[in-house]
Amino acid sequence: MLEAYRAGTTMAVLAERYGVRRQTIGELLHREGVPKRRSKRMKPAEIDQAVELYESGLSLKKVGERLQRDHNMIWRQLKKRGVVMRSPNDRPGPRLLDGIQQ
Repeated sequence: MLEAYRAGTTMAVLAERYGVRRQTIGELLHREGVPKRRSKRMKPAEIDQAVELYESGLSLKKVGERLQRDHNMIWRQLKKRGVVMRSPNDRPGPRLLDGIQQ
């Protein structure tokens, strides 16, 4: 896991992969003396992609995984863009996006 983080995998993605909280990953990095990276801001094109993925029916979690970003960051950026957020129970079924079923 430490090597994956050093190679660029985010703490959010690692937390999902290993089934732990993001804070747990942070604590492990600290304990092992691995410096944490600052989260990069999302570029407008990346936010556009997040909006498209979310509006196609993907959950925030899936959008975050796809973009290797924390789902909370995705949520904040979508809200700033004025995207109407769904209840987790209101998600439409998967649609085809770029010819690939989600």
